[in-house]
Amino acid sequence: MKSSLVVWVAVLVIAVQGWAQPDTVWTHIYGQSSDDYSYVVQETPDGGVVVAGSMSSPFSCELVKTTGNGTRQWIRNLGPGSSYANDVRCTADGGYVLAGAVGTVGALVLKTDSSGAQSWSRTLVHDHAVFASVFPRSDGSYMAAGHRDIATSLSGVYYARLDSAGNAMWERTLSRTASPALSLTLDAACATPDGGFVGAGTVDTVDAIINEDFYIIRVNGAGDTLWTRSIGGAYRQGARSVQATGDGYVIGGFDNRGSSFCPHVVKVSESGEVLWNRVITTVGSVTCAAAYEIEGGDLIISGTLLAGATGVPDFYLARVAPNDTVLWSRRYGSGTADWVEDMKLMSDGGCVITGRTQAFGAAGWDFYVVRTSAVHTTADAGPQRAVPVSLTLTSYPNPFNATAAIEYSVPQTERVALRVYDVLGREVATLADGAQTAGVHSLTFDGAHLPSGIYFARLQAGQAVQTRKMMLLK
Repeated sequence: MKSSLVVWVAVLVIAVQGWAQPDTVWTHIYGQSSDDYSYVVQETPDGGVVVAGSMSSPFSCELVKTTGNGTRQWIRNLGPGSSYANDVRCTADGGYVLAGAVGTVGALVLKTDSSGAQSWSRTLVHDHAVFASVFPRSDGSYMAAGHRDIATSLSGVYYARLDSAGNAMWERTLSRTASPALSLTLDAACATPDGGFVGAGTVDTVDAIINEDFYIIRVNGAGDTLWTRSIGGAYRQGARSVQATGDGYVIGGFDNRGSSFCPHVVKVSESGEVLWNRVITTVGSVTCAAAYEIEGGDLIISGTLLAGATGVPDFYLARVAPNDTVLWSRRYGSGTADWVEDMKLMSDGGCVITGRTQAFGAAGWDFYVVRTSAVHTTADAGPQRAVPVSLTLTSYPNPFNATAAIEYSVPQTERVALRVYDVLGREVATLADGAQTAGVHSLTFDGAHLPSGIYFARLQAGQAVQTRKMMLLK
């Protein structure tokens, strides 16, 4: 009996270690002499973060760059008047590209250099047009996605491709004006290997009853809509994040139940098939801002806990098992209102959460950023996989017929180039060329237009290079 007890204690210790709550590495407040609203955070190649949003006086975009310990390196006011940023991405030249809007005038994309100095700013003028996300493409152009007004109380998905100087190459609007008219919004998106995106937002019938459902759309690099999905429920829903998992996409959002909120997380396949659909009622009233799936089907969820420890909203972070058991949870706050807008997993397995707080600044709202230690064990890191310790490259099947899956791992956030060459050394495809975060990545190489023969996939990250031979047989 004693030996059995020892075994069960050992199992319990292992489980507790695997589910241990993360430590707070640092928290910082960033602001100026006005209200400052943080909407997005991204890891930078040097281990720091950039945080973007807006400030109220003067009303403009705001961008903050930090070191790895959260110390502010610089802060910039950017864009035209009445502008704000919903997204920021690192670019291959060491700078940053931001996307958002200019009041109700139009959607905004702007570019900075590595010090945050503005290089250019472009406003695509459409009524109430907003970009929620922007992605640098391997050829130096950008894809931006969001929504805009089509008519009174009617909006449509709106996206555009811009050249390296920010000039619009083309624009697309997807709307539904036929009866029943549908209002479509896009509030988050993630890039796809073909230069397109998967976006998520809401769809609502334009009538007196507001009954918003999840809306998901897949667009390729040419701007063609490949598929759309609507996922309904008993309550109003709102999607806030999209994460690629390697075998599909996880959409994080919430159900609005009137007096309370519940995280609502959906996973779809590459073709848009719903793989699972979870409304999580075990975490309390939380407006989920971001959700990541990690190994084993657990979720890392962050959002605003509406009734925090002091009875006011707090930052909230939790790991939730597939059966919705809360394995651990953390609250971060100060006694006054703290609202989460975004969360990202970091290359070291930790996470960074951003939003706004009223507690610490002398002038209303400020950027509030929390950095944690690992939120999953190294076996769980991801999203989906362990952070690699070296550069690796594989392809399968090999030989392949028409398409091959290429998987590669990057040990740290840096510029990555993945190209395919024929036996004469001629480049036949560029699959990736730009800054990428540490982790395991996968792409599809389409050789349907190429003749049978030997090809070479060449991966370069920093100064490290890996090459793999592939045989195309038709």
